[in-house]
Amino acid sequence: MIIDEDAIHSLIPNTEWHYAAGVLTVFTEGVKAPSFEEIAAEKIRLEKIKAEKEQAALAEKQALLNRLGITEAEAKLLLS
Repeated sequence: MIIDEDAIHSLIPNTEWHYAAGVLTVFTEGVKAPSFEEIAAEKIRLEKIKAEKEQAALAEKQALLNRLGITEAEAKLLLS
């Protein structure tokens, strides 16, 4: 299984941990290792947030192009 480091850091920030041979070990005292199901769910949640941010950035870009009254191709020509 491939482990998602971003999901682990999101679930248990500021912790020391190690993953080997299918076992996630957390060295930070008092912090319990998340289950693989929790990690998978967090990965999906983070991917959704990333996609929403990308969509918002595209919408912002398109709104700017609309305000300027130019196409993306025209903007690229201006920047080259």
